Amino acid sequence: MVDNGITPYIPKPKPDISKKTNVPEPDFYEDRFRYNSEKDVYICPLGIELHFRLEVMQRGKKMKLYRSKKCLRCAARMRCTNNSRGRVLLRWEHDKVLRDMKKRVELNREKVKQRQCLTEHIYGT
Repeated sequence: MVDNGITPYIPKPKPDISKKTNVPEPDFYEDRFRYNSEKDVYICPLGIELHFRLEVMQRGKKMKLYRSKKCLRCAARMRCTNNSRGRVLLRWEHDKVLRDMKKRVELNREKVKQRQCLTEHIYGT
């Protein structure tokens, strides 16, 4: 349950991959990294763990920064990142809320379709 007893079902918008990114190949986009909440680490597609290093503020949001020293010697580094210091992942302090929402949406597609039918009045009619 979310605040005020309201359970939202809002699908995540598809990312705009046309934007310039530091990730050369789609196989290494952030959604390909798994998060292990028990160990508080991200696991890359090749199995390397990126550990929590420090908290940073980005665009007014408190973020946790994850990285691994192993990235510097990784054979796939040039496919994964253009960053000279290796791959860096940021996790918003409220990321669990977004992941829970994603699960709800995946398990309740009919609610999302119903929500799409409930639109506001279109301007200019």
